[in-house]
Amino acid sequence: RVAEMVTVGLITVEDLQIYQYAANLRAGLPEVRVEEVMTRTVTTVGSDTPVVEAVEKLIDKDYTALPVVDAEYHVVGIISDTDLLERGDMEVSLSLKKAADPHLVETLLARLRQSTRTVAEVMTPEPVTIGPQASLREAAHVMSKHKLKRLPVVGPDKRLLGVVGRLDILTALAAVYLPQEAPPRAAHPHSAHPRTVADVMETPAPTVSPTTPLTEVLTLLATTRVKRVVVVDAERRVVGVISDSDVITRMNPETHPGILEQLM
Repeated sequence: RVAEMVTVGLITVEDLQIYQYAANLRAGLPEVRVEEVMTRTVTTVGSDTPVVEAVEKLIDKDYTALPVVDAEYHVVGIISDTDLLERGDMEVSLSLKKAADPHLVETLLARLRQSTRTVAEVMTPEPVTIGPQASLREAAHVMSKHKLKRLPVVGPDKRLLGVVGRLDILTALAAVYLPQEAPPRAAHPHSAHPRTVADVMETPAPTVSPTTPLTEVLTLLATTRVKRVVVVDAERRVVGVISDSDVITRMNPETHPGILEQLM
């Protein structure tokens, strides 16, 4: 096609070393501001909060990080699963704690209560934040760039106003382009003595084929608990996996031409 366009001139083919590439999400998400979809009721901790209290606040949540605020509700840091594992005397990740037997969880928390560490010693200071007037495109770009799942939303004075996450973005996209009822969520199988993967796996697993329209994939991601879709071929062999972060990262039409038209 390039040859047909250049009737007079020179076309060269040469090796190229990429030093850096940064995508800009300039289109693809609805014209919605962060403040319209963010979660306004946010669980927070203070910098002097014992680490065990932060863990207890996260143990029954579907997220693994908390904003750290001062007395005036200014965001001074964030404490995440990674921070807790690296500096907070945590023995296992929060996801494992949430899935574990309640007795085991209490045992792990009891050990953690022996620690004298506070949130200030463990948190990541000066976290990445976003303003309430920012667009969902900007929020998606920031999450993709910094590999984050959630962003504290702050005003000009750095006071916490809410939190926006990847699921909020996907839900907003689905609400605009896919107004339909969510399919029922799959229930966890129960086994008295689990010994194999089959005893504990999520069933039925949400699956699609390589030719499934992206609209169906988006619906599954926005409405299933696991936030993963398995791609299988005609013989039900697994050929790939799509996660919510995959969709957000690939929302850029420059790198993935046609994806926005397919979703819309």
